[in-house]
Amino acid sequence: MTFADPETSLVGSIRQCASLLRQELTARNQGYADLYRLLHMTCYGETPVVIYQSSECGNRHGNFIPASYCAILSRPEWRRRLQKVHSSGRHAFPNPNAQLVCMAQ
Repeated sequence: MTFADPETSLVGSIRQCASLLRQELTARNQGYADLYRLLHMTCYGETPVVIYQSSECGNRHGNFIPASYCAILSRPEWRRRLQKVHSSGRHAFPNPNAQLVCMAQ
């Protein structure tokens, strides 16, 4: 029995498409963060992702549309979820004391 080369097989094609999609999403997310001047940093990894934090005024967050973020902040049980530590935080994200990027308006 022989197996197809994973790089030329359907599985290889799917992996390549998934990788290209992740790269596209990362590029678009970075563009979004820059365009709207959102406080963010990029995590470590083969395909880095943008990580958002609440704005300095506390009224905006890159992960949420404004109305959703306002609703989250107004409900203590939802607001607590924003404090949850990400399970990959110690090795995937930059130092929490690192300077976040926020382009001046």
